[in-house]
Amino acid sequence: MKVSPGRLQGMLTAFLAIVIAIVVVFLAQIVLDIRSELKEVKTALTTAQMETARRVGVEPFSILEKRCVKCHSERRFLGVHASSFELKKIIDKMEKMPGARISVQERDRIHSALALLKCVHCHEEDEGLKKLEAMAPERQHEVVRRMKEKPEAKILPEEAKEILRAYREIQGF
Repeated sequence: MKVSPGRLQGMLTAFLAIVIAIVVVFLAQIVLDIRSELKEVKTALTTAQMETARRVGVEPFSILEKRCVKCHSERRFLGVHASSFELKKIIDKMEKMPGARISVQERDRIHSALALLKCVHCHEEDEGLKKLEAMAPERQHEVVRRMKEKPEAKILPEEAKEILRAYREIQGF
């Protein structure tokens, strides 16, 4: 059976048209995927820029250095892993000491700084707490939630909320 050259040319043209169509669809799919990935990258970059813009230069333990290290060594604070109520009792006791003169704002900041010492148990100040500074509040909640789930963290559910409250207090919010 002999195929005429005109018919062979038509079949070849149809075959090439199908192959070209498949290649065009494949390339279009790749372009759409790249486009969606670029959109995600743009969103992530915008979020990172906004978080960087929010940085306020928080020094979470400066209040302890300013008010507490005059009488207590820094090592004294390493063992402080008390509940919010216990921290309040400790601070109330310190307020009654002669010459303490702790203002209400200082008392709240000291309480918050002591609560944040739970984080320094696993993270250095620069590593953990400074990174929280640049994050949006939703992202901060997510990070603290993840840390709470780690067995070595030993953070109770109510302490996670206390950590976030303490961090906002230190930031001045």
